[in-house]
Amino acid sequence: MGARGEPTLNVVARVLATCDTEGGTASTACRGHSQRFPSRYTISQTLALHCMDSQDLIIESLPGAPRGQGVLLLRGPLTMENASQFKTAVQREEAPKMILDLSEVPYIDSIGLGSLVTTYVSLQKAGRWMALVGVNDRVSKLFEITRVQDLFLTFPNVWDAIDALANAGRA
Repeated sequence: MGARGEPTLNVVARVLATCDTEGGTASTACRGHSQRFPSRYTISQTLALHCMDSQDLIIESLPGAPRGQGVLLLRGPLTMENASQFKTAVQREEAPKMILDLSEVPYIDSIGLGSLVTTYVSLQKAGRWMALVGVNDRVSKLFEITRVQDLFLTFPNVWDAIDALANAGRA
């Protein structure tokens, strides 16, 4: 909470807010998106409403992985708004063994979950491997509720996944 009891935001990008008093609405611009909310919301509440569901997903390919392994670090929620970005990043990764680091993913919605399952199935059909690391309790609970927890190889950290996948397929 802020100094005056207002909600605070942990947003990567700069957020701008303006108030249109004549129209009785608050308007926000958050990472290129614009949305209007009724005037009963304060600017801080409006920012929270808008940005809570539209946080950016940042995907980085981590260097230094052993040959034949790719590591993608995801930062931000995996949702309907960024599922195509996720799909594009995964398609660009050509390593036979892919590790998705979810340690900085606070939540995944149903479309994001579908994207993970689709990625898993596509990689399996191509004879490739996928592992997830750093799955938090909220995402883990989603996997349990939807009964996909046994579908994914999961590890506590990237190095455990790298070691396990380095030995996979050698038997």
